Amino acid sequence: MNPSVCFRIEAPPHEVERLIAELHSMGTLGVEEREGESGRAGSFSVLLVYFSAAHVPAAEILGLRDSDRRVRVHGPEHVPETDWESAWRAGLEPRQVGPLWIRPSWCASKGSPEIQIDPEQAFGSGEHASTRMALALVLDALVPGDRVLDLGTGSGILGLGALRLGAGAAFGVDIDRRTCVNAAANRARNGLPLALVCGTLAAVSPRARFEIVVANVLLRHLEPWLPRLAGQ
Repeated sequence: MNPSVCFRIEAPPHEVERLIAELHSMGTLGVEEREGESGRAGSFSVLLVYFSAAHVPAAEILGLRDSDRRVRVHGPEHVPETDWESAWRAGLEPRQVGPLWIRPSWCASKGSPEIQIDPEQAFGSGEHASTRMALALVLDALVPGDRVLDLGTGSGILGLGALRLGAGAAFGVDIDRRTCVNAAANRARNGLPLALVCGTLAAVSPRARFEIVVANVLLRHLEPWLPRLAGQ
């Protein structure tokens, strides 16, 4: 087991979702959210954020400090060696979004239709609120036979969920090669024809057309592609 370090981040509750998404994009091993306190500056939440000591993007993490947004970052501090894989697995369980069940492969089924998702280091376990909201929106809008484009596919959960409920085709795009490998593994687990592109939207033909486009990514990464997406 590799030694780990921990950062403590204090922020107003409305900043927590954004910060967790940022931290996942940096490769965090895990984020523990704790109740904060209230004071003259208002209430705040506490995030304990863990990284492998061998791969700590310290400058990026410390760069999350923002006095205007009242975000404070402390650390890093070394923590005792932890079996993160076991701890991570213990914290996941089947979840239902609309009619669809999402479960890790090591958990017993709780219902159908379902997809199996092991997120590993990719974003999209179904635990994060933004993932569940994006999936709910896709499933609500989906008409059987629709073609779906998932920009920033992560674990592949959105495209696979759409395919399970009748999408005619789904294309997942992501710039992270490790993420694409994880999405491919989830594709195999589910036996669904999720097409994967490891690259940017530029790798998708401009002539391709989709009934649904979903992008559960940070806005600053998405904005440059909005004109192109509008034409897809």
